[in-house]
Amino acid sequence: MPELPEVETFRRIMEKRALGRTVRRVLVGDRRILAGVAAVRLSRGLVGKRFSAALRHGKQAFLTVEGGGAVGIHFGMSGLPVILEKGEPEPPHSRVVFRFTDDTALVFRCPRMFGKVRLLQSANRFIEQRGLGPDALAADLRAFRKAMKPRKGAVKGALLNQSVLAGIGNVYADEVLFQTGIAPETPGERLDAEDHRRLHGNLRRIFTTSLRLETDWTAVPKTWLIPNRNRDGSCPRCRNPLRRGTVTGRTTFWCASCQSDRSENLYSGGTSR
Repeated sequence: MPELPEVETFRRIMEKRALGRTVRRVLVGDRRILAGVAAVRLSRGLVGKRFSAALRHGKQAFLTVEGGGAVGIHFGMSGLPVILEKGEPEPPHSRVVFRFTDDTALVFRCPRMFGKVRLLQSANRFIEQRGLGPDALAADLRAFRKAMKPRKGAVKGALLNQSVLAGIGNVYADEVLFQTGIAPETPGERLDAEDHRRLHGNLRRIFTTSLRLETDWTAVPKTWLIPNRNRDGSCPRCRNPLRRGTVTGRTTFWCASCQSDRSENLYSGGTSR
């Protein structure tokens, strides 16, 4: 599923290519992609108007509408924005197409249908109603510590909890814990101020690096966990086999040698491969 860096990359595409153009027509290829709005109402709310800004909070993207309101886009597991130039055909799995008066278009392509498109009063109101925590990339150290400090469950669970920090998914949670040397099931209350400082710093560095590489996971440093995150993977530091198990309901990879567990019998349910 797209995590914060991927959604930020999508936001930048929409910001560069979809703003300032007047919507001529809205085509809904599959009504199941809509949440809380009918296709007719979506069209009536957008035709003749322009998108004025592209925003993001965590994994949620928003296109604000000139004169008020916003389109909310959740990309799900396989969604992405596609920009069509004049005369270009719509790609397969085009779920919503925003046709502009200059004959270009913004397409929400979503093969697996886990994404959603909404018509909102405002992005901020949606964020508040959903109870989303601070954006994981925008949060400074103070906000990060405030969000993480009271957490008593597994630290990985806190990182994945969108009401704590918005934008971190399974892959990047494993990565930041690996680079910080903290095991995923470490209880949150056992982390101190220095742990929070290092987690925050590594998270920002990982996200900014991923954005610089345009979220190409094949291009990330070989010292990262991501290239080795598979059943037969080994730790890029100590070369020991990575452990694989389930933490807070998610498949998790970690190095038992390089990541401190800080508690007894922490991995009784995990597997070595």
